[in-house]
Amino acid sequence: WDLQFGDVHCAFPEAKNIKRREPLFTTLPKGIPGHPEGEILEVVGNLYGKNDAPFEWFQEFDSHMQRLGFRPSRLDPCLYFLRDQGQLVGVLACHVDDSITGGAGSKYTEAIRLLRERFPFRKWQVHHGEFCGTNYTQDPKTKIIQGNQSKFVEKMRPVRFSRQRLRDTKAKATDYEIAQGRSCFGDGGWVCKETRPDLSCQVSFGQSCFPSPTVGDLAQGAAM
Repeated sequence: WDLQFGDVHCAFPEAKNIKRREPLFTTLPKGIPGHPEGEILEVVGNLYGKNDAPFEWFQEFDSHMQRLGFRPSRLDPCLYFLRDQGQLVGVLACHVDDSITGGAGSKYTEAIRLLRERFPFRKWQVHHGEFCGTNYTQDPKTKIIQGNQSKFVEKMRPVRFSRQRLRDTKAKATDYEIAQGRSCFGDGGWVCKETRPDLSCQVSFGQSCFPSPTVGDLAQGAAM
């Protein structure tokens, strides 16, 4: 199977048939031509920022996937299988607006065509792409798949301490340092889950120091 990657453009507004118990209103942003500042609008669609926006988008995506013949896994509702007369012919996993899939045969090909026709995929890549922070490449001939998170790791930022600050490793971290530490160890947990289980012990020790870490605790993040 050829590995394929899709990314839906502005996914949340694609949710249709929104049903609300009560109407939802918002003020119009500044600078909209032809409308006075502060004008009140009723929100009839799905918007970024609403608490239920991701769920409403997923409901739309899920219902369409099942109309195409895909069935969700019993273990993970974001993993779908497509079968043709009992034979597995396709698999697709989704994470918000990103998807990764592979399959073969006329039923799978048509299902993917209809999926791309329904949702505005801004890109559709074959044999290479990114999914959940991991970059995957597939050899077109051997079909062997390799994955790495080098780009994700390069963006990680450990907590920065001055030499003087590091002299007292038992000092309580400041609120700003704690925020940096949460971000660092949170990213570290994601890397452990996806590609680097060998770092799990170190990251776990770092995460366990919250909510009151010391300078020494957070300095461990710089060593990852």
